[in-house]
Amino acid sequence: MDLDKYKLSFCISTYNNSDAIECLVNQLLESNNKEFQVVISDDCSQDDTLNRLKRIDDERIKIVKHSKNIGAKKNWCESLKAGDGEYLYLVMGRDKLNGKKIDTLIKQLDLALKDNISLLMDRKCFGDKEDYCGVEAFIYSLRQEHPTGLIIRKEDFIKINNVEEMFSSSMAYPEIYVKNEILCMNPIVRVVNTGVFNYQVNVNLSTVVSNFERTNRTEDDIFWAPKRRMEEFFEIIQTVMDKRILTKEDFELFYYNKLETVFLPEISLGFKALIEDYECTSHYAIKKRYVSKEELIETTEKSKEMIKNRWPQMPDNIVRQSIALIDSYIDMIKTKDNLGYTYYKKDSISRVLLKMIEKKSQGNNFALELKRYGVQNIAIYGFAEVGKALYSILKNEDESIVKYAIDKNCLDIYSELDIYSPNQKLEKVDMVILSLIDNSELVINKLKKKYDSSIKFISVEDFVYKMN
Repeated sequence: MDLDKYKLSFCISTYNNSDAIECLVNQLLESNNKEFQVVISDDCSQDDTLNRLKRIDDERIKIVKHSKNIGAKKNWCESLKAGDGEYLYLVMGRDKLNGKKIDTLIKQLDLALKDNISLLMDRKCFGDKEDYCGVEAFIYSLRQEHPTGLIIRKEDFIKINNVEEMFSSSMAYPEIYVKNEILCMNPIVRVVNTGVFNYQVNVNLSTVVSNFERTNRTEDDIFWAPKRRMEEFFEIIQTVMDKRILTKEDFELFYYNKLETVFLPEISLGFKALIEDYECTSHYAIKKRYVSKEELIETTEKSKEMIKNRWPQMPDNIVRQSIALIDSYIDMIKTKDNLGYTYYKKDSISRVLLKMIEKKSQGNNFALELKRYGVQNIAIYGFAEVGKALYSILKNEDESIVKYAIDKNCLDIYSELDIYSPNQKLEKVDMVILSLIDNSELVINKLKKKYDSSIKFISVEDFVYKMN
């Protein structure tokens, strides 16, 4: 095929990950669309990754093999550089994509080309608009906390100076710098809702358990340290200021827009972990612990002292700005009950997830347990952390047992599983499992009045804790 005809390149980096990468490539190739290619940059894997990929006979595949290991982030860069499409879609090898949604994405990219869009993010992050321009583009570009789903127009990517340096091992978040450079050329970001991108739920029990069990740590033990996140945040702001992209008023907006980005909540919770040695885990980030408003304010105040004491090399103006940033965040905490990532349910969610992990590690089969109830198929009510983890476990045990999920935020959740609103008329199932942690009995009583009387209802806590 003529390379010029590719509208899109899925740029995937991988290393010793043969099962996941083979699955991911096959997911993409479920689409019959010929306007995209799949680029795999293999970082000198020692397993059978390449042999498996070579067995897939499809002209849309392009494999780049490195003769030596270059490191994960540099491999991200190499995957992007190898893409031939008009747009480059960054993919981490352990994530999941839905090939059946690619036609929708291609249509979105046709519109983006006509509208001269250089940067897109495939999933609605936090905003309620499609396009963000000027200073809003810089702010909203920071709200994508996972690299997969970042879409860059190739003609802009190749204009970035020293792009390899951005993907060096010293950079904690290289994709943020890339987004920043693109926006400096064309300050508009488009958020698309195609359903292509799905997070890969981590069900590697030994990894999760070991992360929870780690109690003695320093800053260096936490890979995505909040200190580095804060430092790089300010570096980006300074870069934008130096290029005169933002005015003084725009600059202040960064610090006084109430900061509902993912940055400040994670930074504050990260500092809490560093100061008080709390448990940390998650996918590429400090665990988003659920803490009370008072705890968070106290911790955030401590972070101001850390800035003063730990970063003496930072210029005074940056110190003042960072403290102003934190002060505005404290103001937000004081005036809001729902704190987004940090709104507090204490440790209930972590407790349930850990119990699920414990049951799996003891050899329990969740699907068989359901069948002991006489249940052949279920729906999951609530599709956040607990709901997604439950689905991941059940899918690995029996692909057909979960029919769909129910969530009031169904339009903002992207999954291969069908997700419906509670207000929709739904297909009958044997059981509905509520993944909600609070008020599950109250919700169950309401659902019993609404749904078929033959449907069984159980909370995920009751289901997991009663498991033999």
